[in-house]
Amino acid sequence: MIYAPRDFSARWLMARLGALLADCPDAEPWLDTSGRRVDFAETEASIAIESSDQPTESDTAIVLGEETLTALARGDLVRRLPEAPMVVLLQSESTAGWDRWLENWPDLRRARTLTFSDADLALSAAEDGIGVALASPLLARAALDAGRLVAPWPERALRGRFWMARTTARELANEATASVWAWLKRHAA
Repeated sequence: MIYAPRDFSARWLMARLGALLADCPDAEPWLDTSGRRVDFAETEASIAIESSDQPTESDTAIVLGEETLTALARGDLVRRLPEAPMVVLLQSESTAGWDRWLENWPDLRRARTLTFSDADLALSAAEDGIGVALASPLLARAALDAGRLVAPWPERALRGRFWMARTTARELANEATASVWAWLKRHAA
């Protein structure tokens, strides 16, 4: 079983699921997005993906990527911003930080701020043109690559946390888990 938060699963893992299945033919991933902290001694989890402010690497810990936060929006919305008197700001509970981001941009006036439980929902709202999301380009990579979102001010990114994968030596003794672990290492940012 792979444990990963819902927003990471929906935005990072699902975009790579086909590659995971192709590269790890013996693996039959079971994805748990329940949101609980993983204790390998008490759960069936083989791999846990979690957000951390302390990036550490070892045989049983991988840094998958740094989660910076920047403004992301649909291109047509960004083109209208100079004429838009007010803009809807989107954020997730875990990325709430528009006040800090806006310190360097006093001209942007917010109509309101919408806060979502998951970053995936804030990104979906941005893709739908609802507003500008303060979100992670790491999680939005597929939307950025496809042109559904743009990052108009990448120089204004705020440093965030790190996405980490953890496992145990006991779990790595399983061939399928070891295969998925090696795949994660290859796909780490």
